[in-house]
Amino acid sequence: MSFETEHFEPTLPGASEAHFRLASLGLFQSLGSFRWEMVASRAALHVVDAGTGTFIEDGQACAVGPGDLYLHRPGRHYLYHDAPNAPWQYRFVTFTGPLPDDLLPPGALCPGFDAVQRTMAEIEALYRSDQMTAPHAARLAWALIADLSPAPASPPPGTLFAHLSALVARRDVTLPTVDGIARDLGIDRSTLYRRFRAETGQSIKQWLDAQRMTRAEDLLRQSNTHVKGIATICGFRDPMYFSRAFRRAHGIPPGQWRERARQAT
Repeated sequence: MSFETEHFEPTLPGASEAHFRLASLGLFQSLGSFRWEMVASRAALHVVDAGTGTFIEDGQACAVGPGDLYLHRPGRHYLYHDAPNAPWQYRFVTFTGPLPDDLLPPGALCPGFDAVQRTMAEIEALYRSDQMTAPHAARLAWALIADLSPAPASPPPGTLFAHLSALVARRDVTLPTVDGIARDLGIDRSTLYRRFRAETGQSIKQWLDAQRMTRAEDLLRQSNTHVKGIATICGFRDPMYFSRAFRRAHGIPPGQWRERARQAT
């Protein structure tokens, strides 16, 4: 055997194969001259910590080394191998349920190595402590999708509203929080609030809340994404808070609203 691996795939009571969530975690160490060929049955994200080599997806080759992320998509053919003098060390997670391709970078090689580190550390800690649950597996799968979304660039003065309007209109980016916007722009919350109000005359929090609700309505009406996943995509860190906010706005919970909206079309 040319590699060693630790693999965690506990049975999660209440988990559904129809919902997007984590399925397993693997910790991989090549012993040199590793080579593998497969047709992927699950989506998987590889986080390469050391070593160099080549991943080939359906005949398209990518050089992969430390700091790279590589995504496997179900049904595609993969051949991958490391360099004899630079064996790979990587972590990987597999997913089950429909992969949200419209929210992911188009290629197999993904940006965001630094962004996924916190989520990957939480995933490993839960698996090692045998405390991973179905809700954790769903939340953390969507957290990784959010981690892979590109960070917004800092807009010039006077263009903040136009920049944020374009950002929230994109389907491949998780809706940001006020703290996230301030962090990405390199300014504090109070400065962000002042700039936004100066341009628009309204509160950025109230505007973002309205955008989240509009995105949630669109996803409930047009997709089969689980309510927990929709909460994450729309920037709600707590699915229960999302459900309460949605009920306050619409009078009924999001699942019931989805049923009524689809019956009306």
